Amino acid sequence: MNEGCLKIDLHGYRAREAREYLEWRLKTLPRGINQIDVIHGYRSGTVLQTMVREELTDKRILRKIVGWNPGETTLIIGKAM
Repeated sequence: MNEGCLKIDLHGYRAREAREYLEWRLKTLPRGINQIDVIHGYRSGTVLQTMVREELTDKRILRKIVGWNPGETTLIIGKAM
């Protein structure tokens, strides 16, 4: 794992549980974390993917990066305001 990067796997979560977990992780992030790789999958449905990419908001999320893997989204994190 890269320093400053956190990986979160949401497989097995329901959308509401996943959202609550991500919101909690964002509020309790240790200093130095500037990137979160969220693994949400897509083959069994896109509910988690949609929640992360389109619905999840937080003042610390500066940007969302959708890469070549449709089952993963990267959140670029800024300092808390």
